[in-house]
Amino acid sequence: MLRNYLTIAIRNLSRFKVYAIINIAGLAIGMASCALILLYVQHELSYDTFHTKGDRLYRVLRETRNDNGSATFSHGISGPFAPTIKKDFQEVEEAMRLSGFASTWVKYNDVNQLQRLLNWRT
Repeated sequence: MLRNYLTIAIRNLSRFKVYAIINIAGLAIGMASCALILLYVQHELSYDTFHTKGDRLYRVLRETRNDNGSATFSHGISGPFAPTIKKDFQEVEEAMRLSGFASTWVKYNDVNQLQRLLNWRT
């Protein structure tokens, strides 16, 4: 039975080459798109999962609206935001500010390595 299906499939592929190429290309593009979307979603869901209390972490973003109404989001907020939110809201246990990137020499196992590290400030 399977042999008959394969024979019919090969005959149809050889008889209708243009349609076969279109169908196979569409299937390949669809599978590749699905795989890329799956990888993107998996990456987005893995954010901060290495923390033991990762379900309690939140990131504050600044929303800026243009004249035409479109919004852009950034992670840069004002300096006194972290101490103020910790003081004003009892639910906030700890707050921190992210300063940006700096190139720093890191020494690991007696080998100097240049890496971009985050400057953390509390």
